[in-house]
Amino acid sequence: MLQIVWPERGRADRVVEVCDACDALVESLIELCARTRRACDEHAAAWRPREAAIGYTRRAGSPRRRRISAMATVDLVLPVYNEEAILECSTLTVLAWTDAHPEHEWRIVIADNASADGTLEIARRLEQQHEGRVAALHIPTKGRGIALRVAWLTSPADVLAYMDVDLSTGIEHILELIDPIAAGAVDLSYGTRLHRDSQTARGFKRELTSRVYVLLLRRLGRLRVTDAQCGFKAISREAARALVPLVEDSGWFFDSELLLLAQENGYRMREVPVRWVEDRDSRVALVHTAIEDLKGIWRLRRGGVPIVQRAPDASRGTDGTDPADAADGARHPDQA
Repeated sequence: MLQIVWPERGRADRVVEVCDACDALVESLIELCARTRRACDEHAAAWRPREAAIGYTRRAGSPRRRRISAMATVDLVLPVYNEEAILECSTLTVLAWTDAHPEHEWRIVIADNASADGTLEIARRLEQQHEGRVAALHIPTKGRGIALRVAWLTSPADVLAYMDVDLSTGIEHILELIDPIAAGAVDLSYGTRLHRDSQTARGFKRELTSRVYVLLLRRLGRLRVTDAQCGFKAISREAARALVPLVEDSGWFFDSELLLLAQENGYRMREVPVRWVEDRDSRVALVHTAIEDLKGIWRLRRGGVPIVQRAPDASRGTDGTDPADAADGARHPDQA
């Protein structure tokens, strides 16, 4: 060990005695630096093929990008009802996209809602052709909400997401939906067609209906979002286990109720402005859906929002926002 003897008053100064352990300490530090350098070189060599696989490019002299998300297992659910005409094409499109993005481990789950055509047969064939990467799930009851409930609550994945099978939402936004959850920055993320940064192509009737509905949600339901019904959402497994069982609606109001539950229970939420093109063959009955949604808003307004019993988290605000969001580019609905 290192022993230092200080001079005493009235006596000759003593020299500082250093034991042989100092030499061993210096040698250990040199060896540690060498091992660290070797580890860095090995990591860089392992990362280069991965960069090429995902199309990563870097200009000479520019700093390397820092990954902000961890790799996660992701179940991407496609709820379908009588979609035999587009199911295979859409599934293969999403599958090709996941092949080009190995940042996460992807699985596509086709959740069939009591289809009366060949949708289920196509889903099962795709499952066989792409074993482990595509799963077919048959739900004998119609309704997007029940499809997501079954698919999400039976999934072992870290992140649970869904998107409409018509791919109206640009698939280039998937990572914007998934990465913040995989990194632990948010609990739930959702696409919005009505944000000022969104790019939307659709008819006047749908545009007006969506904006009036969101206005009612904000005024009557006090839900602070710019778009509740966009078929493009993701949630962490932990948040899904806590929130989804409390959602009563099994149809189109499922999305709005889930967002309201998450907001009122302090879960961290993030909007993702998207590029969205209207599907002219959409089977959504606007008037019926609007009436059911109004009933759902009234039910929650009258009966109150269920409270999730969980340990308090000081890092979250009472409105579901995260103080760190301002630093990492999160978008708040009121910015729309």
